Amino acid sequence: MSARVCWQVVAFLAALGVAACAGKKDPDLAEASKAAPLPLASPVMGDLACDGGEGDCHEWYRATVAEAGNLEVIVTSAAGQGIGTPLGLTLGDSNQLPLAESQNEGRSRFGVRSPVKPGEYYVWLHADGSTRGSLSYQIQADLKQGE
Repeated sequence: MSARVCWQVVAFLAALGVAACAGKKDPDLAEASKAAPLPLASPVMGDLACDGGEGDCHEWYRATVAEAGNLEVIVTSAAGQGIGTPLGLTLGDSNQLPLAESQNEGRSRFGVRSPVKPGEYYVWLHADGSTRGSLSYQIQADLKQGE
């Protein structure tokens, strides 16, 4: 199942309170309400571990925006990690509907950007295959003005 289709299924089933997307083992998959805070301009460190469909293959984050602008979310994998690991990043609105999506396409640094209004936004980082062990990463959200 593609990341975009999985995100849409998750958003739909989250409203029903049902977990979805085969291969995604984390029990909070459809519970974005448990998303970790992603403060603006403060990097957050994390790990993904997904080998053969086992482990935590994704993470949810929540960013709160106080003013209109362009919300940019950048993921950087640790040096020497992540090259070749298929990662996806989706920025969603308060209803978890996608605003922007990106794939790392073999890069160790990638991200998404979308115009936003004040409110709460969800970020979904997911591995679309094996991470070949634990993949450490940094994720950061910034609000850009006038761009």
